[in-house]
Amino acid sequence: MFNELYVYHTKKDEWRQLRLPGAPPPRSAHQAVAVARSGGQIWVFGGEFISPNGSQFYHYGDLWV
Repeated sequence: MFNELYVYHTKKDEWRQLRLPGAPPPRSAHQAVAVARSGGQIWVFGGEFISPNGSQFYHYGDLWV
């Protein structure tokens, strides 16, 4: 599982990876939305994570902004 965030710029027709300090741990099956509040925010809610060897499973019920 990757912990990467990319933004697509339509005018430049390119993807750009964002590197955010304090980003949440990797997850899948989450919900996310970008809002214009405070100069731009990304809200990520919930999700789940399974370790690569399948030995650990986490279910997140958090909100990360």
